[in-house]
Amino acid sequence: MNLSADPVLTRAVPESAGDQRLHESGLPRDIFGGALALFVWVACGSVVLAIVNGLGEHPARRLLIGLGLVGGSALMLWQRDAVAQILRTRPWLVFGLATLELAAAIADGLIGGAYVAFSLTSVGVAVVVARTRTVWLCVALLELVYVTTVLASRSPASLIDDGRLGEVLGIMVSYPVAALLSLGLRGRFTRFVDRVETELDEIRSGASPFTLALGHAISGAPLALPAGPPTDLTRAERRVVEALAAGLAAKEIALKWGVTLATVRTHIRNAKRKTGARTLRELASFPSRPDWVGPDDAR
Repeated sequence: MNLSADPVLTRAVPESAGDQRLHESGLPRDIFGGALALFVWVACGSVVLAIVNGLGEHPARRLLIGLGLVGGSALMLWQRDAVAQILRTRPWLVFGLATLELAAAIADGLIGGAYVAFSLTSVGVAVVVARTRTVWLCVALLELVYVTTVLASRSPASLIDDGRLGEVLGIMVSYPVAALLSLGLRGRFTRFVDRVETELDEIRSGASPFTLALGHAISGAPLALPAGPPTDLTRAERRVVEALAAGLAAKEIALKWGVTLATVRTHIRNAKRKTGARTLRELASFPSRPDWVGPDDAR
């Protein structure tokens, strides 16, 4: 799959091989369009919330702010190609975007205002276009401006007396939580893109797009399992492998059985050599196979 054939956004990712490759090609423009569509949706929801809860002491100002957020978001969505090109080369502009969004919330009334949630959307855009470090700097900027503005107008004691401290803390927590969730989704997309080209090449060369068992079930052909674990594993080695499969660490196995850690590691090393497993995770997968012979079954 060639992502570079589509207009894309350069994005920030952790320093792994797959993430680096995605950073070089960028995210498809449809993902950025989806982020801007979320802008419009949250802006419209904020306006509706402001109207339902009452427009407050300054109804004209509150309504004007809401309509401005909706109009600005819709304009960015309409001109998403131009916006994408700008943010692709200048991802640091997400700081300005975050500041503008929070300024709208401050003008409306920061504590309990209808437009505070809208400032979270700048975190989503930062995740799409910027490096992970920039995302967290954006979160830090939002937190700093928010806390500074709140403390400039209200003391902690007055927030406690009015029962608003929990609301303030909830908004503060929402910024890092939004960043964590969005970065997690981005990481899953990164891993998918890292593997999809190889998998597509295998399918084009004639490999089944299904798993081995599913492919045989659809074709009606008998399923021949690959060679099972060797039969020369000792009883102790099999017990260690099954303990690893149960989620125990080497230290826990040694403590449970009353043996030294060096003994457990020796069993693990021998089992890996005999099975051909390269990692502990791969070694721990053997007991889940239907042809696994447990210690009680071994002769």
